[in-house]
Amino acid sequence: MMKPRARRATIGVAALAVVLLVVLVVACWGTVRDHVEAWHFQLTRKTMEVTPPPKGFRPVQEPSVEDVAGCRLILATDSCLPVVFDSAEDRVSAFVLRDLDKEVTEFLRVDEARRVLRVNGYRILEQRFPRRAYVVIRDVDRIRELLPPSARNRIPRDRYTCPELVE
Repeated sequence: MMKPRARRATIGVAALAVVLLVVLVVACWGTVRDHVEAWHFQLTRKTMEVTPPPKGFRPVQEPSVEDVAGCRLILATDSCLPVVFDSAEDRVSAFVLRDLDKEVTEFLRVDEARRVLRVNGYRILEQRFPRRAYVVIRDVDRIRELLPPSARNRIPRDRYTCPELVE
């Protein structure tokens, strides 16, 4: 049995820890939300990972800036972080990306790869815990905006579904 003073001290420390946790969650809500979404995505989907090559090595063939798989490889290679994505995305990675405003030399940098993926309906979450990685999620709401009005109704409402965009 605890003494009353020890019980009060324990309850006080526990309350202080809860308040500190709540303050940290509120102060860093954007990061917490992104992490929860990244974990939920990885736990509810069959995911694949593009790992960066070892230091000093480059891909044998330069990645193409015209497809999603190339942008994922550029993101992994140049940032030295793994890129996690839905395995269903692997079968639609051959479509040509659009809105390359400027001519790209040699290979795309990380910021440019992120911009091209965002323009083409993807969201990139930066996961820091339990390990650093980029999580690339196809954003159905963004894709819906890019499509003509006649094709928008055929896309499922689930924001993680990989829709068939063939007419």
